[in-house]
Amino acid sequence: MVAPQAKRGTVRVEGFRGMLRLRWSFHGDRYGFSMGVSGTEVNRTVAEGKARVIQGDMGTGNFDKTLAKYRPMTAAVTPVTVIDLFQKFQQHKEKTLYKQSLAKYKALHKLLQDFFKNKAASKVDIPTAENFRDYLCKGFTELQRLL
Repeated sequence: MVAPQAKRGTVRVEGFRGMLRLRWSFHGDRYGFSMGVSGTEVNRTVAEGKARVIQGDMGTGNFDKTLAKYRPMTAAVTPVTVIDLFQKFQQHKEKTLYKQSLAKYKALHKLLQDFFKNKAASKVDIPTAENFRDYLCKGFTELQRLL
């Protein structure tokens, strides 16, 4: 079923694939964004409130064309560090590896801590990975010299 056409200058709250979104036109341009919430009664009330704010801004000349003012605020997500990610990897591998192999992972864990400290895993790019590889090679070269 197609939603009825909204009156000009109004912001429409729609359900789309189980989520709520806002859609409207202003000065010949079409706008819209997902609210990022499901279509519950409480969420619909919040979306209707946001729609009234947008309509008010259009009426008073304070409309933000970037929509940054209207988008829902997202909760701050604590980034996963390299160490956290490696610990999860180790826990996964513990089920399938021999103890000798796990000992190697534990040794690598210490090296990862020394090199990456609290760096977010999402911030590791190719040059950083190559620097870590060089760091490992340098350490192994020094170790071989001592043996």
